[in-house]
Amino acid sequence: MIIGDVHGSYDQLARLLDSQFPLGRHVVFIGDLIDRGPRSSNVLDLVIQFASEWPQGASVLRGNHEQALLDFVETGDAARFLRNGGVSTIASYYVRVPSNVIQDFRENFPEEHLSLLRTSITHLETNEVLISHMGYDPQRPDSRDLRAMVLEPHYELFRHPVPPPVPLTVCGHYVQTDGRVFESGSLICVDTGCGVIEGAPLSAVLLPERLIVQSDTKGRVE
Repeated sequence: MIIGDVHGSYDQLARLLDSQFPLGRHVVFIGDLIDRGPRSSNVLDLVIQFASEWPQGASVLRGNHEQALLDFVETGDAARFLRNGGVSTIASYYVRVPSNVIQDFRENFPEEHLSLLRTSITHLETNEVLISHMGYDPQRPDSRDLRAMVLEPHYELFRHPVPPPVPLTVCGHYVQTDGRVFESGSLICVDTGCGVIEGAPLSAVLLPERLIVQSDTKGRVE
């Protein structure tokens, strides 16, 4: 099961993981667990717990939002992190916000959360499917570097179909504003605006069936 962008939407993720749909399957988080939604800290706690306990295992892929947070922790430059919705992530760690909150957040970011983000991977790939946050770069279809997999969007994947490196690519990042998973013969995008658009569902795809599952804001998972 490949789960799309969560963006701090803890309740929707918790209900999806607690449903029957992950049973017997390896679970892949496609990146952008954090920012914009209200409960990024809780989302990271949940993913850490789930990944440590799930019998079939779980893989955490890195999104551009995770990379922005890692860069901020490493360098102290908060501009891109905050521009991407990092204020809501910071707020999720505090009951009372200190006056020097950005510095405090950087210095006291929980080690287990930092470890999860640092050990996240850029992609998963088999002979049948490539899974990454950004898909792949049509100009460099064989590249699996951080730029191609995590940092740079490739909108031409939707506008101008190009020969894929493997039969199917599953990506997140590209918000489907109609709340429906994008699906073509060789491309599936599971970002349906969760945590970004009010009322948007959290989406996942089950492979090889290509069954779409959604956890909505009203408590339904179907």
